[in-house]
Amino acid sequence: TRLIITLGEPRGALANLRMWRRQEGTLVLFSGLCASLLSTAIDEIMEWVLVWCIDSCAADEDLGLTDRLLIKASGAPVVQMLSAPVSCIGIIQRCQSAKVPGLIKPEPLRALLASLPWRATFEQLLLYSGMLAFTMSLTQWKLKMR
Repeated sequence: TRLIITLGEPRGALANLRMWRRQEGTLVLFSGLCASLLSTAIDEIMEWVLVWCIDSCAADEDLGLTDRLLIKASGAPVVQMLSAPVSCIGIIQRCQSAKVPGLIKPEPLRALLASLPWRATFEQLLLYSGMLAFTMSLTQWKLKMR
């Protein structure tokens, strides 16, 4: 992420990495890693929950593979919206530095959380959840018509 920010600089990517490591230490190469790993873990857990819900709700029904995939595809954006704030924190943390000029200064986690676009995230979560509910109701209607 830092390399994208410093893209127009005359130094190369490797020179920038060396400079960052020299100025801030080797651990700078792993900043934001915890938030990124947590985001990935949330994605995976929510994916398992989604598949479990589909399987348990469709246990009595003759739900075909295409219907299962459609429901899963409709649920994927809901899952991603749940982990998006954590992912944003990881990206911001990777771009922070107290010593490297041109990068943003580090902020406490509470300030980062307060600066996230929570209203837009909530609106998107509502929109995607509505699309998932609509897909589920269409699938139920299709099954009743059989």
